[in-house]
Amino acid sequence: LGLPAGVEDLLARKEVTRVCSFALGIVALDEKRREHNAVLIERNTELPADKTRPFGTSEDNQTEILITVLEGEDEDPALCLKLGEGHITEIPSGLPKSSPVDITFRLTDESRVEVTAVETTHGKRCQFELAREVGKSEAEIEEARVRLAMDKVA
Repeated sequence: LGLPAGVEDLLARKEVTRVCSFALGIVALDEKRREHNAVLIERNTELPADKTRPFGTSEDNQTEILITVLEGEDEDPALCLKLGEGHITEIPSGLPKSSPVDITFRLTDESRVEVTAVETTHGKRCQFELAREVGKSEAEIEEARVRLAMDKVA
């Protein structure tokens, strides 16, 4: 490689670690029923990553739970990127507020987010998988070039 003596040996012993480039969380309600980003996997977590966190239902007799997955670290969900969502459905009525719901994120080396949500009282669950966007497609890059060219000032 044309490097000074010994540098190649040093580089050969270095290990590259893949990490999550953005935090991953869900939209949750705080005690005042305001939405916030509840982060499960922090930015710079080594891949693959696996994290389970307990949550609770937001009201009595809740029969459906929406799980909205976010990418970003901001407390405000509106300032994060929505990656996707899933639903736990057909929960029998009579469930009290704050009944346990376990959310698990598995982030693969290929940047796929595997989400499992389980309402633990009745065992109702949903599972879904999301692909995180890594970079822009050639078409998106070309579209941006065209927009920039049109914005040039003479």
